[in-house]
Amino acid sequence: MKLKIGTKLIGSFLLIVLLMAVMAFYSASLSQRSLKEAVGRSSTFLVEEMLQRIDQDIYLKLEVLQTHSKHGALQNPVLKSNEEFEKLASIENLALSQSCMIFRKENRKDSSSSACGNVGNPS
Repeated sequence: MKLKIGTKLIGSFLLIVLLMAVMAFYSASLSQRSLKEAVGRSSTFLVEEMLQRIDQDIYLKLEVLQTHSKHGALQNPVLKSNEEFEKLASIENLALSQSCMIFRKENRKDSSSSACGNVGNPS
């Protein structure tokens, strides 16, 4: 069977287009795969670097905190506050006395009519 020259040209043209499409698809999938691998490697590297920086920052802050906590100027007020806290009869009285202090500061005009009484001070 003899084919016309036009049919042969169209067939060869379609064959070339089909081969080019297959090559383009293969090339695109290959480059997509390599891009995913490159992004994965770089993001892993960035995450590891970020974690190292966070760890270093945490350790530096811990060192500063330990240095400050060993300082006597900070320890003495904390010890004094803890001693005063242990002298309290109950935590509820402390909370009530603090709320009364706030109430008195807000209503300084009429501090004598406070319903708080002598809370937190046994004397």
